[in-house]
Amino acid sequence: MFQPVDGGVNRVCRGANFTDDSPEDYVLHKGTTSLSDCMRLCMMAPVCKGIEFSAKYNDGHCEVWTRASGINATAPVRDFMCLRYGAVQEKFDLINGASSNRVCRGDSPDDNSEAYYILRENVPTLSACKDLCVAEPDCKGIEYNEALQGGRCEVWTRTAGISATLAMPGFTCLRYGMQEMFKPVDGGENRVCRGASPIDISPSYYVVHNNTATMDDCKKLCTEAPVCKGIEYSSGDGGGRCEVWTRVGGIRATFEGNGSVCFRYGGTELFIPIGGGGGRACRGGSSADDSPKHYILHTGIPSLDDCKRLCERSPTCKGIEYNRVYDNGRCEVWTRPGGITATSPMRNSECLRYGTTELFWPVDGWADQACRGATEKDDSPAYYELHVGVASLAACKTLCISTVHCRGVEYTEHVEGGRCEVWTRVGGILATHPANGTRCFQYGEHALDAARDHNNLSLREVKAMQSEGPADGAPGVTRASRRRSRAVTRSWRNHPESWRNRGGRP
Repeated sequence: MFQPVDGGVNRVCRGANFTDDSPEDYVLHKGTTSLSDCMRLCMMAPVCKGIEFSAKYNDGHCEVWTRASGINATAPVRDFMCLRYGAVQEKFDLINGASSNRVCRGDSPDDNSEAYYILRENVPTLSACKDLCVAEPDCKGIEYNEALQGGRCEVWTRTAGISATLAMPGFTCLRYGMQEMFKPVDGGENRVCRGASPIDISPSYYVVHNNTATMDDCKKLCTEAPVCKGIEYSSGDGGGRCEVWTRVGGIRATFEGNGSVCFRYGGTELFIPIGGGGGRACRGGSSADDSPKHYILHTGIPSLDDCKRLCERSPTCKGIEYNRVYDNGRCEVWTRPGGITATSPMRNSECLRYGTTELFWPVDGWADQACRGATEKDDSPAYYELHVGVASLAACKTLCISTVHCRGVEYTEHVEGGRCEVWTRVGGILATHPANGTRCFQYGEHALDAARDHNNLSLREVKAMQSEGPADGAPGVTRASRRRSRAVTRSWRNHPESWRNRGGRP
């Protein structure tokens, strides 16, 4: 099957980014005057990832793309068309194992905004709704109800995708594009996967599957695995080698490896909208803090994805602000050391924080601690925003990242369908209280400071520990290191209760 890339029309195909156009990535067929002939050349080729076609250029221009990691970007050029080839690109996936009688949601079952989707009415079938999604460059999935509005179709374009659903008779919710779940790391091609650094490699990080015929087969092994952070794949004379990575800290680096490709996998988006993302401009310490020193400006950037790639290539990127209207695509790559901590209303702008999911540090241990303010009895409801029905700790952390002035999270999985407190207290989280099944994390620069103070570690050691995470059953901070902390010294001997008493709940 052929599917349009970034809308397909008036787009030329590219490799890892919109400037990646190596002649080695495709086979050129001149004088091909019809789209059907170009498609046929692709289907007859031993390897074909997609086509670029123009009937007007050079009396017929057909590129049959053979790049190992496929077509991952486009650039705007009039009278051209870019199409991916292969069934893997058109995949619509169930969400959390179910799709029927479910409506789509953002990070939690109560997270629903009209800004998350494009509404189409009078769409007669589910298949027609899928087609509208495939034709939309930023589509993350669909919600469909045949009985409403002549066929109600929501084409979801939310940057962070669809992470939750809610039971609702007559609706169907599907996530789109397995390819979108696999992101090339450092360009992907001719790279082998690594852990926290380019020299961090251990057989314990992955499961090897030899004789894996294709990269798509390797991706399928990843999606079917109980835990998968990404893949490394290489073809060879003796059959393809597939590494399904399961490392707790995920894939954070790569190393040169001729013939190999490395992809990160997962629904967790590295770019998280701040303050809702859409219609917001990024700011520094306050909504008025917009110094040009905080960011690197790029103009003429054709898409949000291209702006994201510029950020990914910057070692100090904290996030991006993108506006398609200004400067033919205005992209600000934010490098402010303190990151993006505020936003301001701005039409057509989007503000996204990047790569901060690791900046969470457990307070007073890895588990069984509830967050507090200055002391263990300091627990005002004004300190946090409460979300219930949050399915996972990861979703709770995402809510924090998208909240301006978030200081950390408290999460309890088995209470209220997943209870998530997003802490915004000015002074941050300075204490905890024992609470069975509850976890407390500081977030951002506060987390880095706490990690250094609690452990007397260097910044390098802190980041290495963050990328690994504590071992199973191990505390994030030792009792000895807590005694070295600047936080208030606490003793739990006088508090044998396993649940805190807050407003009558356990």
